[in-house]
Amino acid sequence: MTPEMPRYRCHKEVQALKIAEVFIPDPPEFDGARLRFEDDRFPSLDVPDDYVAKHDPKPGGYLVVYADGYQSFSPAEAFESGYTLIGCPCDPREWDGGEIPPVCDSFHPHPMSANLCANCTHSRACHEVAGQ
Repeated sequence: MTPEMPRYRCHKEVQALKIAEVFIPDPPEFDGARLRFEDDRFPSLDVPDDYVAKHDPKPGGYLVVYADGYQSFSPAEAFESGYTLIGCPCDPREWDGGEIPPVCDSFHPHPMSANLCANCTHSRACHEVAGQ
């Protein structure tokens, strides 16, 4: 019987954007795909064929950029269960012990998903629930 593999907990800080669309031009304007992001403050990004072949990016997943500049792709479930947005007032690790910020009705750890609060760069769902 093979023993269980060792387990690891992520402690890396990364930059990431949730992908809204993966577009492959036809006819090709370049060799690769164009990633469009849910956060429209960021322009589309053209990624080369080798990125597409290696990572197979899909809408709903994340373009992940590590500190050394390496770009990867992470499916939404894996990314959202492993990372919390830095600076999100809903992240208990960001709480200074004072009052609950007015943008949220309670402190609860949010994954980087449609449930994020108003100070995050994603959905305003929590803000809307709080009536702000």
